[in-house]
Amino acid sequence: MEIVYKAHINEATKQIQTVKEHSENTAGWCRKFAIPVLKDFMYDGDSAPHTLGFTFDKCKAIWLLLKIAAA
Repeated sequence: MEIVYKAHINEATKQIQTVKEHSENTAGWCRKFAIPVLKDFMYDGDSAPHTLGFTFDKCKAIWLLLKIAAA
C-alpha cells in the first residue's frame, strides 16, 4: 500500500494535491520567475525557497530586486 502525503485538499472538489505535486508545481513557479542565472537553482531540490518558508509574493519580490540589481 502506497502512502499518500497530502499538501492540500480542495474544499469544493475534495481533490487532493500531494506533497510531490505541490513541490513540483512550486518549483515550476520558482523557475518561471527567477532571473536566468538562478532558474535551475530555483527548481532544484524541490523548490528550496518554498521549503525555507518563502511565499510566492516574497520570492517574486526578491527576484525582481535581483533582476534590477543585475541590470
